Amino acid sequence: ALYAANELEVAYQYDMSQVASRALMNIALSYLTSLEVPEFIAKAKQQFDESLKSNMTNCLSALSVLSHIDCLERVEALSQFYDQWQDEPLVINMWFTIQAVASLDHVLASVIDITKQPFFDVKNPNNVYALVNSFASNNLSKFHDVSGNGYAFLAQMVMRLDTINPMVAARLVQPLTQFAQYDEDRKKMMCQQLKKISVVKDLSKNVYECISKSLLTIQE
Repeated sequence: ALYAANELEVAYQYDMSQVASRALMNIALSYLTSLEVPEFIAKAKQQFDESLKSNMTNCLSALSVLSHIDCLERVEALSQFYDQWQDEPLVINMWFTIQAVASLDHVLASVIDITKQPFFDVKNPNNVYALVNSFASNNLSKFHDVSGNGYAFLAQMVMRLDTINPMVAARLVQPLTQFAQYDEDRKKMMCQQLKKISVVKDLSKNVYECISKSLLTIQE
């Protein structure tokens, strides 16, 4: 009822009443789709389709809620969004982030796959921050999965980026340096990855300083 009550039949305008209605509608949509009921998933896809070319707020909200559900509508919406906005780098960065913070079990595999695609440029800091840093910093449950695979992925990306842009690599390594906040098993795995990075030949000063300072705390 809350969703239906705030659906707007009029053309998009930026005024406070419409902003408020869209916000309520999209909050309601997120609650409805969390139930993973086909009817509500279809409603999210309908909102996505109707707003793809005309209302970025509603479009991104629908894409975001679909990104957390392992369904055909999610796959279709991600593909449609890219096709529509592939020539707009800032919008594609939002597309990267939405996929990076998804709660799906296979999100890490998806992120890794994206890093191998031609539309992802590892030399573009904004691409890296939107995808890799969003995963490591904002998708905590998946980055800190007990397998440690998230840590290994981030370490690999840091080592790769250190030869391209040490400043970006130094920023990217930060989530691993926060090991003290976690349980012993995760702490051990995070430190292992930091040590692996620290012995890389010709490691940049930027990354080495970040890592060495954090590892020193273990010995204190």
